[in-house]
Amino acid sequence: MKSSVKAAPVQILFPGAEAWELWIFDPAEGGAGSCQAGLETPAFRSGGERRVLALPVASTYAIPLWVMASHPDELRGAADLHLEKDGLKREEEPEGFDFEQILAREGRSLIRVDGLAPLVLPFDGASAAPDSVCLAPNLLRHADDHIVIWRELGRLVTAMSRGGKLVYHNVLASSLLDARAVEEVVRWAKQFQFQGMVNPCQGIIVWGDDVETDPSLVEQGTGLPVIRQARPAPFFNPEKVSAIRPRFVAEIQARAARKRRISRWLGAAAVLAGGAVVAYVVAMALALQNQKQWRDRIAVLSPAAADIEQVQQRWEEVAAAVDPDQSPLEIMLRIRQIPDSGGITLVRFERNAERIAIKGRAASPPEALKFLGAISKSEGLSGLDWTYTQPVIAEDGTATFEIEGITKSFDP
Repeated sequence: MKSSVKAAPVQILFPGAEAWELWIFDPAEGGAGSCQAGLETPAFRSGGERRVLALPVASTYAIPLWVMASHPDELRGAADLHLEKDGLKREEEPEGFDFEQILAREGRSLIRVDGLAPLVLPFDGASAAPDSVCLAPNLLRHADDHIVIWRELGRLVTAMSRGGKLVYHNVLASSLLDARAVEEVVRWAKQFQFQGMVNPCQGIIVWGDDVETDPSLVEQGTGLPVIRQARPAPFFNPEKVSAIRPRFVAEIQARAARKRRISRWLGAAAVLAGGAVVAYVVAMALALQNQKQWRDRIAVLSPAAADIEQVQQRWEEVAAAVDPDQSPLEIMLRIRQIPDSGGITLVRFERNAERIAIKGRAASPPEALKFLGAISKSEGLSGLDWTYTQPVIAEDGTATFEIEGITKSFDP
């Protein structure tokens, strides 16, 4: 199972220099990634790939700490306690922080605590939900013991690593790599070196030609060599998946889960509906077969029956199912055959086993009364006891009437 997950293609939404990038990595093609750059709003494409959202540096903050613990549960508790003590814990987030152990020494552990900054990404709500969340700087290969500076979504950001693990990352106050930005970078690097969190810095690496700077000015201000390189392509390592889960990610994942549940429910309903249709067809076939058997039986019994009343009684028992004379269409036909029904319009006709209810309209009250009397005296409808009220006269002179017939053999 694990091998199939690792071999699946991966989509990474990654913050580029000025806009978002969508990277697609397909192990079947040797793991080389293709990039769709210039996305104003981060959104995954539809497909079965694993979807990874890389949180930009501006959406998180990093705090390197020495803690007197070594067990993962103890480290997480220490990280949580530190965020709460400094008022940085965000209770409104489903999971607003994570940590990574950098090294352990003499009963102490150096960890980097990553917390969510109060910044909401303009994530496309119509996008597919991310499967994983990672920190963007953790998906770039950094040279150890070097300060790395690059541009991310229009802002300068920086990071430093030790032993292949990210120790610190942050957004610079300046939008240009000028003397102010250089002073800021060198200050935190020396502070972390004094605390034993990083090794002495060997140089400054600037990723990308879009970072405006004068290398000689930086070298004079820091005494460190400056190297300009292209920013490496991001990579995906399942071990770099973060426990951080912002609220907007949880909401998108919840919507996706609801859609999957609804889809499963609809599929199950379709199966049940299909079964109901089959059952209905089978029941109708059996009913027609039983009806034919009853008709055949009655046809045999009727000529040979000596007692007409017994034959009539048997017929009444099955008339509701087999007698076409009792059908709504037959009743309607008999009503239409009444001589006085020519100027009558029927607006409602209800029929069940015990009663018939009719509502209609006549050109005048006399015609309505004449039609109602004709129904009551009709031989074809003599099996019903008819009752009706006086017609209601409309402003245009037409009359609306209602009449109800109760089967004589039915005692309500």
